[in-house]
Amino acid sequence: MLCIAILRKVGSTCYEHLQLHQRTMAGKGKLFTLLGLVAGSALLRQTTFVPAPRSMKPAGAAAGVAALLGTSPAFADEIGDAANRLGEASYAFAKEVDWNNGLFLQAPGDFKPLKALTAIDKMIVMGAQADPALLKAANDAHREAIASISGPNGVASKAAWNKVNAAIGRVVASVPESTVMDVYNSVKDITD
Repeated sequence: MLCIAILRKVGSTCYEHLQLHQRTMAGKGKLFTLLGLVAGSALLRQTTFVPAPRSMKPAGAAAGVAALLGTSPAFADEIGDAANRLGEASYAFAKEVDWNNGLFLQAPGDFKPLKALTAIDKMIVMGAQADPALLKAANDAHREAIASISGPNGVASKAAWNKVNAAIGRVVASVPESTVMDVYNSVKDITD
């Protein structure tokens, strides 16, 4: 409620804007309240004649308010943590695979052109729905992984392996589950 009091001092427009967002996005109300508090405190700072004390740490205060409001900490990275666990479990196997083998250039099962086109179509739809920034990050992670390839089997470094897994996980998480399942089911139809 401190945030609302601050916003009332800053101006009724900000307060009305916050109220509109709280009504339309009830699940995100705490986040908007936090953002309003940060914005309101920034506006109040600009209109005061006396500068704020040097000991005042706005970022630390915002983090404390976020914790009180029950929001997730900014450093929580469930997908990155899961990618690291996947990397721990799979990297030893990945190092044993000869990634230079021509086997990986062959179709993964009986070649079924129409079903393959359906799978490609589903993948394009998924790519179109994905967050462009996450797609770029996944592209960059793959490029870095290719640059880190060493040894006779053509495997990337473990750090690059984990980074690619995390980037793919974030892209997949950015699209609706039904779209992901469409891709999964269409690829399942063309593999043995």
